[in-house]
Amino acid sequence: MADAEIVFAFDARIDRPPCPVDMPSDRRQRFATAAMAALENVFTVAVDREAAVLVLFGELLNPARTSPAQAADVATWIESFQEMGGDVIATVADSEAASTLATALGDPPGLHLLVPRERVAICRGPLTVELACDDPRDISVTTHRAAARPDADESDEEADAPERTSRVVARLVVRGQRDRARPLPAGLSEGVRHHTLPSLQPRSLAEHGPGSAAILRLSSEGRINDWSPFPTAVVSWQTVRTVCSATE
Repeated sequence: MADAEIVFAFDARIDRPPCPVDMPSDRRQRFATAAMAALENVFTVAVDREAAVLVLFGELLNPARTSPAQAADVATWIESFQEMGGDVIATVADSEAASTLATALGDPPGLHLLVPRERVAICRGPLTVELACDDPRDISVTTHRAAARPDADESDEEADAPERTSRVVARLVVRGQRDRARPLPAGLSEGVRHHTLPSLQPRSLAEHGPGSAAILRLSSEGRINDWSPFPTAVVSWQTVRTVCSATE
């Protein structure tokens, strides 16, 4: 089996585009569609790279605020990704939020909604990728590789037990960091890799990072080969300082 890729994207919030004050009318539309365009960028990368999984964690959309057209576009992107063999995993706060989001999107095929303290397992041949979240802003990834027991027998009822027929190859934690002031949790287990992602499209200078998603590349054995962030933001923010004379 060839290397597998997982795309991670945090905090799309497509119903909350950047809204700077005193924006000239000719630029207003670009800001109004920035959040949707950033999410579309992620789906485009996932499709072009033929990724196995696309993980949308954090806040995807608020069904009470999102327009039907926006929800329809997201559902179409999910269906298109599923048609080329990919799975989309989106985190939600609880089972009620999962039901509401599924209804808003029309429950498209290929969408898995991940509630805190639950797990989703994606199988690719002998490789199993298990994703879990204790918080919608944090995703843990554990890869398992099938390993036949040397003493296994077809009549052995315990031969199919996961703990006996697979081994953990790698573990990874991906944390979303929206607010610059939010402290990152400390004390990760030894041997667990840790990566941080900002929002796909920052809404102001107060948000952490310039706006990006990332590609996790796993070997056919389940080892972590690479972590590659890529830009997604349509608009960016910077502070400009000017020096004025006493007469200006």
